[in-house]
Order: sequence, then C-alpha cells, then structure tokens
Amino acid sequence: MIRAMETIYSSKYLQTTFELETNLLIQDWILSPNSLEEFKNEMLAFVRLHKIYKVKNTLWLQKNFSLELDSKTQLWLEDNVNIPILKYGNQKCAFVIGNDLYAHLTILESFDKCHSCIAPKHFVTEEKARKWLQEETVISKRFSKKRFFFDGLDDEDNLIIRMPSQDIKHTLKSLNTLLEKETFKTDHENKFNLLTSREKEIMMHISKRENHKSIAEKLFISIHTVRTHYKNIKAKLDFESNTELVRFINTYSF
Repeated sequence: MIRAMETIYSSKYLQTTFELETNLLIQDWILSPNSLEEFKNEMLAFVRLHKIYKVKNTLWLQKNFSLELDSKTQLWLEDNVNIPILKYGNQKCAFVIGNDLYAHLTILESFDKCHSCIAPKHFVTEEKARKWLQEETVISKRFSKKRFFFDGLDDEDNLIIRMPSQDIKHTLKSLNTLLEKETFKTDHENKFNLLTSREKEIMMHISKRENHKSIAEKLFISIHTVRTHYKNIKAKLDFESNTELVRFINTYSF
C-alpha cells in the first residue's frame, strides 16, 4: 500500500512525517536529545504541528531515543504537550519502544504520574502500532501472568531476555519492578545476614500480617519476647518505619 506522506518538520533530533490518508503524524527520533531542554524544544515544536494540522493520531518511533525524563519534565509534559494536543484534536497516540528500555519507562511514568488526559499504547513493532491506530474501537485485554524468558548471553556477556508483547506497558513495568527488587535485595544483603534464625522466623510471620499475640502463641514465647525481636530486627535492618520493613519482607519473599 502506497501512502501519501510529507515531511513537515526536520531537526537534528527529530523528523516528522504527515500521512494525509490516515491522518497520522509520525515522530521519528533520528538522534536522541542530549538534554531535557533540547527535548522540551522538540516537544513544543510537536505541539505547534498539531495546532496547524489538527492531526487525529500520533505514532512515536522511539528506536534511537535514550534520554531519561526526570519528575519535573514528566509533569511539564502534561501541561505543555498532552493537554494542548488533545485540544487540537489528537485522539490516539502509539509508541514503538526503543532500544533503551529504562528511558522508555520514564516515558511511561510521565503519563501515569499525573493521570494524563492522553492514554497511549506501547508496541514492539510499527506494524502493530499502526493496526491499533487504525482501529475504531479498542478492546482491552488483561494478561494475568507476566513471564520473562532467559535466552542466554550475547557476545559481550549481556543477558538476553524475551518478554511477552501482548501488553508492553505492563510488561515493562513488571520488569522494572523486578530489577528494583533485585537491586534492593543486593544493597541490603549484609543487613539481612545479621538476623538470627529466630528473627527471620518472626519476619516470616509478620509478612503474613500476624499480630504479636498470634506470633507469640505459635512460637510458644511471650509477647514481650516477640516485641524485643521486632525491635532488634528494625535496628539491624536500620529501618525507621513499618513501610520500609514491609518492603524488605516482600523483597525476600518470606
């Protein structure tokens, strides 16, 4: 199928093509911006194009994008980009994820953090993204199980991981949660090793949301002893709040 396409914007970083037939604006990163200021300038140019062309759909090709967005920029995007393009007629927005998954995660966060007025979808291929953009209705699918597959190492000893493509957004978030959990676990390994067997046993019961009285009865010890163990656990792990302790418990999967 031959599409009538016109390049309507080109810079050092970004090339924008307009497809008249599909009323689609294609944003292709030629080079990733080096700074957040450069990124913002490109986004403002993107908004100006929406104002002129009143585009219905937008397709972002993120292959070469590697800039990580900070919290302020993520919030800035909602007020200065998402709300304006919605006003100018944008209905759907699709992303084809790039090589830098962490950078793409910061893009995901930019929409989630402020409960964005734009609800983009994320895809592994341009073909799938286009198919969704052309659909009149979107059927929501839920995938209860997120699985990752280890495919060995590449020539530079980097891990090769396969992941399901049905729901890229949630799959990437699951992967990020897994990586954060492993990082937290590694950083606190020494603290965990300071705990005695009894203290680890106490933590196992705490993870099941059991109160001190219940733990004391099951372990045949006094409530005072349970409280002492609990106090020692928090001291060894150097946590000030129960929230931090719960995170530690969840990380080690008691």
